[in-house]
Amino acid sequence: MTKDIMFVEGIRLAALANGVLRIECLYSSANGEEQVSGELLIPANRVGNVIQGLSSAAASIAQKQQEAIEAQSSSEKSDEQEDIALPDVL
Repeated sequence: MTKDIMFVEGIRLAALANGVLRIECLYSSANGEEQVSGELLIPANRVGNVIQGLSSAAASIAQKQQEAIEAQSSSEKSDEQEDIALPDVL
């Protein structure tokens, strides 16, 4: 097996044959047309594990993105609140 990188923006079709799930993956070309980027082959008895792994990875990434957004928002709020303190004149 080779370790090729495949860019996936969509799925054209999926079929189960001879104990292998075959997924034809798509990407958008420079002219906006969908092109086949490759075929993902998953043994049928491993499909559940692969889907669970992808789902867990996506959930983890989404959580990290949300934490980064919240940290950025919190940082911006604290920057806004840090105005120059004027000395008491009394």
